[in-house]
Amino acid sequence: TPVADGCSGTPCNVDVTVDPQPTLSTGVTPLSQVLCSNTAMVIDVNSATVPSAGSVVYDYVAVASDVSVTGFTASAINQSLATNISNLNVLNSSLIRQTITYTITPKVLGGLACAGPSVVVVISIDPVPVVSSAATKSICSGVSVNYVPTAAVAGTVFNWTSSVTVGTVTGNTAVGGLGTIADVLVNTTNVIGTVRYVITPVANGCSGTPFNVDVTVDPQPTLSTVVTPLSQVLCSN
Repeated sequence: TPVADGCSGTPCNVDVTVDPQPTLSTGVTPLSQVLCSNTAMVIDVNSATVPSAGSVVYDYVAVASDVSVTGFTASAINQSLATNISNLNVLNSSLIRQTITYTITPKVLGGLACAGPSVVVVISIDPVPVVSSAATKSICSGVSVNYVPTAAVAGTVFNWTSSVTVGTVTGNTAVGGLGTIADVLVNTTNVIGTVRYVITPVANGCSGTPFNVDVTVDPQPTLSTVVTPLSQVLCSN
């Protein structure tokens, strides 16, 4: 109501529209996740905020815990809510778990350009183990393979299967092997035989590339059929 020299004018209404801050607190999934190296990741970003004008978008910044983490986009601005944060192949080339921390901030594009509070999402990436032990071994028939698989990633377990690929060999465990290979392999022929072990390393639920180990089994040398005579009677001198 305007007043001048004691004279009041006509009241005038002023309507103030108060836009809500755009929020993502219930519209970001997942807020945390654990992935294996070399797999895809997706963060779904949504907001229920309806501004008086313009549309809700978001910016984000991603920071890795170590330079060994690659395959992700470090930042983006003015992303539509119809666009998720996604990367096809997030890689962790180190030997331990690493993280990518996303700070996602909503704002109104157009209208009053109100900005809302940020949401933090942490993506953990576990390394994929690689078998580092030898790819071949030779043993005599009747001897234990005694092969100990190794990998640089701590806590790796080794699942394995086997098959005879050359000759006739018995004693190998075809399926269900775990850890050290202790099969006692027997080659009853006169030529070498080979058993191939396929070892799959697994660490924290992440499976590495299957690794082939070829074990050559030498036959035991025998003379039973090539020594003649087996008995003989001679005269002196």
